[in-house]
Amino acid sequence: MPPDKQRTSPPADGDTSRFYPLLPGELADLEALTDDSSLENEIDLARVTLRRVLAQMDQTPADPETLAKLGALVMSGARTIARLLRDERALTGQAADGIAGAIGQALDELSVELGLEL
Repeated sequence: MPPDKQRTSPPADGDTSRFYPLLPGELADLEALTDDSSLENEIDLARVTLRRVLAQMDQTPADPETLAKLGALVMSGARTIARLLRDERALTGQAADGIAGAIGQALDELSVELGLEL
């Protein structure tokens, strides 16, 4: 880490055991969500952020350099949302259900095609 980027003061809440500084009230918010294993809040945040970047693109003059940077942010935001949705499916077991369903459908089709009971 460059010297000018090193942390020189403890977190705002005084707890030096955590790496990231928290604003007053943020620790309580985080502790309230510790039992929530869904990624719904993170997905919502990513979607809102993406919408804000898209809105900024509509308001920004057609400067190619700025549009290229905003376009990269949009693509990054879309990838983040897709990754969070995939991870949430894995956490809830929906991903396994999807795979099992696809395998079941393939076996059914193979059974009909071969005229066998699988």
